[in-house]
Amino acid sequence: MLKTERRTVLLVVGLIVLACAVFIYVRVNTYLGTRLDEKEIEMSSLSLSIDRNAPTEAVSKIIRDCSERDRFDTLLGNLGTLKPAEIRETLALFDACAAYSSRVKQLSVSEFTNVFSVYKELYKIEKMIRLYTGDRARAYSAWSELVLLETERSTYFTEQVTLQKEIIEALANGESSGTPAVTDRVKKAELLGQKLLQVNATIDALRETVIVKQEG
Repeated sequence: MLKTERRTVLLVVGLIVLACAVFIYVRVNTYLGTRLDEKEIEMSSLSLSIDRNAPTEAVSKIIRDCSERDRFDTLLGNLGTLKPAEIRETLALFDACAAYSSRVKQLSVSEFTNVFSVYKELYKIEKMIRLYTGDRARAYSAWSELVLLETERSTYFTEQVTLQKEIIEALANGESSGTPAVTDRVKKAELLGQKLLQVNATIDALRETVIVKQEG
């Protein structure tokens, strides 16, 4: 009789422990799934902002656009026909105006990378406790590649801005548009432009698959 009662008690205790374990497992899985979904939505928004080179709220608190944006864009668009005084004016505005776009890109990509780092750690935990993570694994792989591509694009963009400044400096120092000091840099800028077109297309295609997966 006592043995039967003891077995019954142990069985009940075991069932309670099992029920608690299942409850905790379900709660943890739900929490991880929700947090990962939130990070994917956040990364989608950031990726779209980066593509438009639009500063996020966080970036806007760090850096502001130059006050002479319209004037600078007009000068830069007519660089080949500017007078010496206008070239010097373009150079004077360059760091504040052209560097702004480059800095926005860098800061936005850094924010994107930080969000992905949190996503990565959450994914590692989910992968350890879930029996199946196929869909999430594919999403993780896509986001991981997207971070690398955005970093690559930001580097190209910064290099292109640097070359633009070097060309304007050469012109401000009296070099003509046909001298090697200018033409060599123009060729490098054109090559960077081609690389940017390629990486832009890759990013657009990859981001679209991730966003479609979320919306579907």
